[in-house]
This record gives sequence, structure tokens and C-alpha cells, in this order.
Amino acid sequence: QRDWVAEPTKFAAITRLGTWIAAHTPRVPGPYINGNVLGGALAVVLPLNLALVVTSRRSQVAGRRSQVASRKSQVTGSRIKHQASRITLCTCFLVSLSTLIMTGSRGAWLALGVAGGLWLLSRLRQRWMRLADVLAVAAIAVALALLLWPGPAGGLSASRLADWMGSIPVGGTALNRFDLYRQGLTLARDYPFTGSGLGCFMMVYSTYVLLLHVGFITHAHNLFLQIAVEQGLFGLVAFGWLVGAFFWSQVAGRKEQVARSRSQVAGRRSQVAGRRSQVANPKKQIANRKSQAAIRHPPSAISHQPSAISQAACWAVVVILVHGFVDATLYASRTLPFLFVPFGLATASQRVS
Repeated sequence: QRDWVAEPTKFAAITRLGTWIAAHTPRVPGPYINGNVLGGALAVVLPLNLALVVTSRRSQVAGRRSQVASRKSQVTGSRIKHQASRITLCTCFLVSLSTLIMTGSRGAWLALGVAGGLWLLSRLRQRWMRLADVLAVAAIAVALALLLWPGPAGGLSASRLADWMGSIPVGGTALNRFDLYRQGLTLARDYPFTGSGLGCFMMVYSTYVLLLHVGFITHAHNLFLQIAVEQGLFGLVAFGWLVGAFFWSQVAGRKEQVARSRSQVAGRRSQVAGRRSQVANPKKQIANRKSQAAIRHPPSAISHQPSAISQAACWAVVVILVHGFVDATLYASRTLPFLFVPFGLATASQRVS
């Protein structure tokens, strides 16, 4: 769908590859979607897709172990089913990943990179807590050193901050992202309670900031600023409340899961101690076996780790928040439902597990 000549990316290699693909493939008719919009949506989808690939592998291994005593025809059919499902999921993941790369959306790449780095630190902290803490402090120190590198005035100036944020290409001009945010804040102060209305950023920005009678830019390139302008401060507080309640529920569910697992482990240890004490008395041992035959014990203690889908949905929310600092494509386009899918999916997965 993309016209690589009229809309080249900021990376020459991707533009050349896209031009070559467009020259050797037929153009598919249909609605056009902006590369940044597509990149923001795919950045949310990729963690979930990767979790499905991981769970398909685990279910395949579990299915093989449970079918040792079954017939060969059933084993073969189940293997084909698992293999076809895994191949389909891996293909979808590779297509999504390659498409995300071709979009050239640096904001989506940044969001996935930050979420992946935080996930890696969380995994390291489970085994090497001190090493993970040292890496986190070092990463924050390096980031602050790069941002606060002494300038002419001895600190971070507005021009230096604008250079770090980068510019936004609008038509044949480059719009300073820092100026756009500053002007967006003035619009948010004009509509503190009601907001300008959904989908009205282009109109109010052109009319009241640039004093133009034609549209100039569709959104503020910042999710939180976009919500504040179009839905007012109450809308921004509501979104913050949603994010806070979501993470609070995930942490509370995690604590409850760990407490339940520990209680089951303690119960099993008491059962083992009771069985050892009954070895010297065969009559009591036989009676206890008969009484325990009707009691169903759980096959294993609940794992301390939440399900892969729940974890992936939580990291997808992190991707949304990080990407929201540099873009607002999910909120200001037809991909708006993607903004709320990870919240509901994580909550539903947590309740099921």
C-alpha cells in the first residue's frame, strides 16, 4: 500500500527494500494505513503473538507426554494438529515482525526495546538480584548523562531537548516535536473540563494555534497530551486511573497466587511427614490409604509465574505507555480498540488461571 517514492522512510535500506518489493508484487486495492499507525498496532500485537508461540510449544510437549499410552493414530493426529498450529503462529509472528521493521516506525521500535529491556531485567532479578539492580542503575545513569550533558548554559536547553526528541515530517516541512507539545498544552488549558472533542485536534490546532483555515497535523504525537486536549483533564485522569487499577490488580493477583502456592506446598510437606510417621504401623497405613482414595489432591502446586498470555498482555500495556510518550497513533486512528485489548486480556487471563 505504501508509495515508497512519495513517502520514503528515514532509513535508506528499508526504502530500497520496499521499492524493490513494490516493483515485483501487484498493488493490493484497499484502504491506506499510515506506517506509524501500523507500527504502533503491531508493537502491541507482537508480545501477544510471541506468547502464543511459546504456549504452543509447551502444549505440544505436554501433549506428547500425555499420549504415551494412547494409540498411534491418535498420537499422529495430535502431533499434526500441534505442528500446524505452531507453524501458523510462527508464520504470523515473522510476518508481523518483518512488517513492523518495514514501517520504519522508530517510536514502535523504541517501545518494544524498552519493554524488552525491562522484561530482561525482571528475569535477571529473579536469579541475580544484585546484578539486575546494578544494570538498571547503570542504564538510568547513562540515560541521564546523555540527556543532561552540559551545554552552553550548563544544563539541558530547550533546543537540545528538541534535538533529542526529533522533528515530525509534515508535508514538505519538519515540525519541531517540542514546539508541538508546548502548543498542545495551551490547547489543553483552553478546554480543561470538556476537551475539544474526539477527532478535533487538527481543527483546533490549525484554527487557534497556527491561525490557518486548513488542516495541518492530525494528532499531538503524544498519547497523554492528545487525551488531555480532546477529552480534558477528567479524561486524562480516567485513563491514568485505568492504568493504575490495572497494574494494582496484577500485583494483587500475583501476591494471591504466590500465597496459594505456598499454602499448597506446606500442605504437601505435612502429608509427606504424616506418611513417614505411618510406615511403622501397617494397619493405620492401609486405613489411611482407603480414606485418601476419595480425596482429589491438585496434581502440582500453582506456579509462581503467571501465564504467558497474562505476562504478554502486561508487557503490551507497557509498550502502549512507552509508545504514548512519542506518538498517539493508537488513540487518533481506527486502531483505537487495540489500546484497550491488552487490559481486558490480562485481566481475563488472570481470572481464568
